[in-house]
Amino acid sequence: GGGGYGGGGGQPYQQPDAGGFGGFGGGLGGGGGPINRSSGMDVCMPIADINPYQNKWAIKGRVTKKGDKRTYNNARGEGTLFSFTLLDSECDIRITAFNEVALRLIDTINQGDVIVVRNGQIKAANPKFNNARSKYEITANKDTEVTHVTDPDAQAAIPKQSYSLVALGDVARLEENAAIDVMGVLTAIGESTTFTSKAGKELTKRVVGIADDSAHLIDMTIWGEAAVAFAGQPGDVLAVKGARVSNWNGKTLSSPFDGDFQLHPDHPRAVVLKAWYTSGGAAACVSLSEGGGGGGGGGPAPRRTLSEMANVHFANGSPEHWSVRATINLFLKQRDPWYTSCPKCKKKVTGEDVQGWHCESCTWNGEKCVRRYIARFQVMDPFGQLWVDGFDDVVPQLLGGISADDLSALKDQDERQYEEHFSRHLFQQWVFNIRSKMEEWNGESRLKHQLMSAKPVDFCEEARAMLQVISLHPEGGAPQQHQPQAAFF
Repeated sequence: GGGGYGGGGGQPYQQPDAGGFGGFGGGLGGGGGPINRSSGMDVCMPIADINPYQNKWAIKGRVTKKGDKRTYNNARGEGTLFSFTLLDSECDIRITAFNEVALRLIDTINQGDVIVVRNGQIKAANPKFNNARSKYEITANKDTEVTHVTDPDAQAAIPKQSYSLVALGDVARLEENAAIDVMGVLTAIGESTTFTSKAGKELTKRVVGIADDSAHLIDMTIWGEAAVAFAGQPGDVLAVKGARVSNWNGKTLSSPFDGDFQLHPDHPRAVVLKAWYTSGGAAACVSLSEGGGGGGGGGPAPRRTLSEMANVHFANGSPEHWSVRATINLFLKQRDPWYTSCPKCKKKVTGEDVQGWHCESCTWNGEKCVRRYIARFQVMDPFGQLWVDGFDDVVPQLLGGISADDLSALKDQDERQYEEHFSRHLFQQWVFNIRSKMEEWNGESRLKHQLMSAKPVDFCEEARAMLQVISLHPEGGAPQQHQPQAAFF
């Protein structure tokens, strides 16, 4: 807390108000410590010291998160709400506005603003829906006032974000549904998918993998519009506030539905993690998730050879995530390696360029669709061959960065150059992360292999991985199952 409130000892917390440092007045709500005032009854106090027994109060902080305007329905009818999180140098708190108050405030508050908030209803926070550190939350009402702080010194005194970071290696000991702050390096980026929940709601999610220097990696699920718009790439640092721990598929994490995460955070820990990843630290990580990190997407999943995978038994519904160092020796081109998709929902559309396109899923109509890759190709290593499916999140990388739309245009313009483009990208060596799963189709079981990510071979990283395997086995000891030395050829 602030230390100087309620007669506590030590140096009192002193936070400047919107107009600079004011005089010290009497206690607030029965407290006897000194406080800072902007003028008269306007009191700036630490967020950590706010409680329901105060009437007139004011807090100052930075808006670290602003939620979208949402609608709700209850017994009283339909309404509108939005929430934002306010952070000072010690603590943060969630503030929610409803209906007329929400409409009055939503356009005046932006993420990153430093503001003073005066008056509102203070109540106990519900930790199920609130990941701010304060044990209270605020409901803005007709008496709530918001003032923007413009003084540069006052703005600079408040951090842009604050984390109580938990190492990924400690997640294994945490109980399900615990809310934690984590920071790690992205090792995998899954594709965003939309599905219908058991409650009948349409949800969108994306699974990514993150790792840190505790030598652990874990799957993280991102939800909603944030999942669709997610722009992170393997090697980027990701910080997440209020991630929820789940025991699904081992240990996994789930980001808040309002997307409280930050790419490339301006934080000393981010610098350390980036250097750790660049030096090859992620190669020796242990996955806490049964998916292998990032939904099997791109973390250091167990290295296999293709001949070894031919002898693995796959139970229905249980995916296996693994990696292999291999080359592409054949693209299947019996059909176009793309489909025509809706620009809005990414589902398949019907039509053609002259008459226009139509989406049955979301009823979109338009003149221009988006072609997205759905390709099949064969990979080989010294021990075998395998047919793999790849989609729009990975295939452009294998074809020199060309989009499916541009490749389609090339085919229309010059069939020979189209064929040569595929030929130029054969027999290049990659480290592939693959998801294998036995699926039922028309009463038959079929083994499907999906490419989750690919990266060019880093021979320094490969050497470090080989040394890691060697260090695990004393001289004369047998190699660990599924970690054959032949996997690092």
